[in-house]
Amino acid sequence: MSDHWVGAEITDFSSCASEIDTHVELLKQDELFNRSRKLCRLLDYLWAELLAGRASKLKAYSIALDVFDKDETFDAQKNTIVRVQMGKLRKRLAHYYAKSDCDFKMEIPNRSYVLKIYKRSGDRNRDLRSDLTTFMPIIRLSSFKAIGESRDVRTIAEGLESDLLTVLSKFSRVQLSRADSGNSDKQIIYILSGSVRQSGNRFRVSAELESLQNAYIVWSDQYDLSAEELIGFDAIEKLAVKISVAVADTYGFVANRIISKGSSASNLSMNSYAYMRNHDLELHSQLISDIKKLVNSDIANAQIWSLWSLLNLDGYRFGFNEDKLENPLSTAVRAARHATSLDPHNSFAHRCLALAHFYCKEFRQFRTFGMRAIELNPYSTDNRADYGRHLWFAGEFSEGLTHVNVALEQSVDPPNWYHHISALEAIRTRNFEDARFFKDELKGYQTIGDFFLAACIAGHLNEKIEGHDIRTAQKFLPQNALAAFDAAIERWHVPLNVLSLVREGLEKAGLTS
Repeated sequence: MSDHWVGAEITDFSSCASEIDTHVELLKQDELFNRSRKLCRLLDYLWAELLAGRASKLKAYSIALDVFDKDETFDAQKNTIVRVQMGKLRKRLAHYYAKSDCDFKMEIPNRSYVLKIYKRSGDRNRDLRSDLTTFMPIIRLSSFKAIGESRDVRTIAEGLESDLLTVLSKFSRVQLSRADSGNSDKQIIYILSGSVRQSGNRFRVSAELESLQNAYIVWSDQYDLSAEELIGFDAIEKLAVKISVAVADTYGFVANRIISKGSSASNLSMNSYAYMRNHDLELHSQLISDIKKLVNSDIANAQIWSLWSLLNLDGYRFGFNEDKLENPLSTAVRAARHATSLDPHNSFAHRCLALAHFYCKEFRQFRTFGMRAIELNPYSTDNRADYGRHLWFAGEFSEGLTHVNVALEQSVDPPNWYHHISALEAIRTRNFEDARFFKDELKGYQTIGDFFLAACIAGHLNEKIEGHDIRTAQKFLPQNALAAFDAAIERWHVPLNVLSLVREGLEKAGLTS
């Protein structure tokens, strides 16, 4: 191991097995391993035996039979396949960790078949550019005021402030600062504050997010609850989750209010939030230009590499600015892998990696990294909704819909794509009147998917698409609607029975080829 990496060997895997599973998947996707099925299979086997507590009993004979499909006549003295492959795995592990900064490291001591796993000790010190702290909006969490003398009010205010700090810290796209952190006001962009008051048996919690740049209140809300509803730690935590989701979900709290231009760090942040809210084609083009410069400088920031992955992925699946992107799907995979290696605890990076695997038709890896994104931030409705809708596309209708519904319940202002699966499920089950309800939830056409979904539902309800709607969607339609549909849908892996119903609806709406 390198001198600057300090870690301790893991002997109890009960609390970190899932993290190591993810680490192994990342290892196997690296160029050192992804072209060798034998080495990947050997690594999986050694990790499984270590986790099961059987590593000390490993012999060349058992490895040959279990991993390399040899029969009972195998003789380790005459056949060196196990020793040769173990040597290759040992060297490639050492090479991988020499170039990668990870929380875990694996090694195989000489003349041993036992995998050793170490976990980093202490804080990670990455060589990040000092000005990158401005890439993410900084929120100062101010004290929640307890109005009145009630002891219950003070308890709720203190508990809410503590839970907000815990929940907001899960959102990697937001940089959080406490009131007593010592940050200068020049670094703080927003202040989250609030109050708790009591009237009889009821409590009112108010929260607001204020911009220091112009003193505007960019978000505020009130929550009225009875004393019974606030009993227990879970009740206050649920309230903290509601507030956090409102101000800090993946697409951000300013996105639906501000779309700024330019490439300064703060504008870049606003543009990225706004893009994930609106999927704006022009904004996609602007971000490609800005993010590409940072990526080409080999910047060590997981958020930027994750966003670069998403921009390329949207170029592939939506046809956005494909002329400005080179091999967008493979670029999306590489960028997301790099993001997860830079920050193994970044839920957005894992979400992007999961999506990249989905469009590569690598569904097992999609599940692994999609669930990991949810584990890393269970409060992010985007993580859950995106995982759920792609599960549905993969034919896991019930499980996918469950995840989407949870996200819809938790989200304060869900974007269009949250409603797609509910509408498609209604189409799949031929409940077209229910589908009309979900169509009405769409806020204009943000992507080609919005237009096709609305047109399909209209067709099944024997309605025509208005000329205005078609003109609005022209930027998504390079030729006629069905030709554009066929070109786009091929990449989405939608189940064939659903696909035929969608196409039938488009034809009924008058969008014929």
